[in-house]
Amino acid sequence: MGKRVLVVEDEPDVQRLIAHHLRQAGLEVSTSGDGEQGWLLAKQMQPDLVILDIMLPGISGWEVCQLIKRHQTLGNIPVIMLTARRELEDRLKGFQLGAEDYICKPFSPQEVSLRVQALLRRTEAARASHGGVFQAADLTLDFLCHRFHKAGKELHLSPREARLLRHLVDRQGEVVRKEELLRNVWGEDVFVELGNIEVHIRHLREKIETDPAKPVHILTVRGVGYRFVTDL
Repeated sequence: MGKRVLVVEDEPDVQRLIAHHLRQAGLEVSTSGDGEQGWLLAKQMQPDLVILDIMLPGISGWEVCQLIKRHQTLGNIPVIMLTARRELEDRLKGFQLGAEDYICKPFSPQEVSLRVQALLRRTEAARASHGGVFQAADLTLDFLCHRFHKAGKELHLSPREARLLRHLVDRQGEVVRKEELLRNVWGEDVFVELGNIEVHIRHLREKIETDPAKPVHILTVRGVGYRFVTDL
């Protein structure tokens, strides 16, 4: 059975074009032209990836993306925002809400298909690396279901914090440069100050470290980046 993709796009021709190329690539595709219906479909079908237009009837693509990323079981589903709006502020907003990719109209349907397949492969590889669940000392990090606990107490991580932590955990023991975190967590086309990473790291430490002032998991490698350490 192929991976399931939900396309929420209110322009019928665009919707059909995307769906056709995705099916040609062997993917199962469901479609919706309405934000509210798209959200209901996402909850019902539990897709492997969602393509969201921003300007939708009902509720906007921004709102649907936010609902998906805050949902208990949908939070780790990758989202691609599809829009005719090219402003940097719009791209930043999409990434801040947790979207993994952003494609501007007009676009090549072949490019959309290839980017969908590449994102699905990266997501599958990340989940397979440790089944989506990681344990270290008193931490239980379930990236697949977006559920995180420390000493049995639930932690509330934003989509950005979860992706940042996941990237560090996947590279545990290695030094991850700040530039790599910017590229892989925020996106290559997004301009973000390096200090923004430091703010997110501080917030993560406040949530997962027993003493944020003396971290034992997220260590700073001065002038370079960060290393995630576990005693397991």
